[in-house]
Amino acid sequence: MVDPSLLFHPVAELDAEARRAAAGLVYESFAEFYDLLPLAPAQRIAAITAQFELSASELGATVVACSEGEVVGIHSALAAERLQAAQLVGVARFAQSLSGDARRSFRSGLNGFAGQVPPVPEESFHLARFAVAAERRGSGIAAALLDNFLAAGRGFDRYSVHARRDNTRAIRFYEKHRFAPCSQDPTAYVSLCRPGGI
Repeated sequence: MVDPSLLFHPVAELDAEARRAAAGLVYESFAEFYDLLPLAPAQRIAAITAQFELSASELGATVVACSEGEVVGIHSALAAERLQAAQLVGVARFAQSLSGDARRSFRSGLNGFAGQVPPVPEESFHLARFAVAAERRGSGIAAALLDNFLAAGRGFDRYSVHARRDNTRAIRFYEKHRFAPCSQDPTAYVSLCRPGGI
C-alpha cells in the first residue's frame, strides 16, 4: 500500500532545502550524464538545483513526491517535440557555469555521450528523469510516481522512457507497467514505450 501522506508538487513550489533534496534524486537518476560536469559533487547539485528555475529547461517540469515533508521521489517529463529544445536550454546553462578547459571537457563528453542514447520516439510523452529515495524503494512510491507521470501525459498516443541496458531492475519495473522496447538501436540505453491512456 502506498503511503497515504504522499503528495506531488511542482518543484517550483518547494523551499530551497527540498529543492536540493530533489536535485540529489535528479542526479541519481542520470548520474552518468551529470558526472560529465567537471565540478565537485556539491557544485553539481547546485547546478541541477539552478535548472529547476528555468521553466524552459528539461528540469523545469520536475514533479516531486513528498511524504510528511520529506522528498521521496521525482520525475520530469516533456512532450518529445519540446525535449530537444529543453535539453539545449539546460546544457547551455551548465556550460555557462564553466570556464575554459572545463567547458571544453563538458562539451567533448556530451558529444560522446549523445551516441549512447537512442532518439526519443516522436509524438511521445517522455519520462526524462525518474528516481525514488533509496530508503523508500520497494514501498510503492515508484508505482505512484509512474501513475502521476502517466496522468500528466493523458492525450498522448504513447509514453516513452530510456533505461540503461544493464539496469535490469528498472527495465523489469517498466515492463511490469506495460512498457516494451520500441527501438533496436545498439546503444547503452534502451528505449521503452507503452500505448497512450492509463
